[in-house]
Amino acid sequence: MKPIRPCIIWADRRATDECHWLRDNIGVDELFKVTGNVIDPYYGYTKMLWIKNKEPSNWRRIHRFETPNAYVIRGLTGEESVDYSSAGNYGGIFDIHKRDWSEEMMSSLAFLEVSSLRRF
Repeated sequence: MKPIRPCIIWADRRATDECHWLRDNIGVDELFKVTGNVIDPYYGYTKMLWIKNKEPSNWRRIHRFETPNAYVIRGLTGEESVDYSSAGNYGGIFDIHKRDWSEEMMSSLAFLEVSSLRRF
């Protein structure tokens, strides 16, 4: 549970290639139907794809994704957590209707196993 790389914050816009891939392979409407989100490098799922594509050695070492506030909470309490707001900011992998991780979207993105994100 040690950080593998520095955090990529919300303002980081480098995942533009991943956004083009998402538009072409998943589609704006399909993603919105499940997640209520658009395709934009703001969201965590585009940054996850960026790490997979641009930093494969780091990608192979990832055990779990964690938001900055969850990192602090775990450091203070020893408990892993994620709130709905943070889960929604991951973007394209959180099903707003089920209030849980979307196995459908994670499978479509073909990059993430459900086990790498904490269940609600």
